[in-house]
Amino acid sequence: MRNFMITIASTSEKNILTFERHLIASETYPSRSYVTNVVNRGGPEQARGEVISIVELSDQDVREYEGTE
Repeated sequence: MRNFMITIASTSEKNILTFERHLIASETYPSRSYVTNVVNRGGPEQARGEVISIVELSDQDVREYEGTE
């Protein structure tokens, strides 16, 4: 299983920039439809986000990110 972190940037109506990170485990690189679902998961009331990075993480990186080490 491979680990990926998707980082999404979005701007609110008040011009507040926010970043979201989504950690996923997948056998393959995330598909375009999967990424689209992650970006649109908040529905129409959520500010529209843009994917700014998708990176593959090692198991060690995941443990450090989750704070389990």
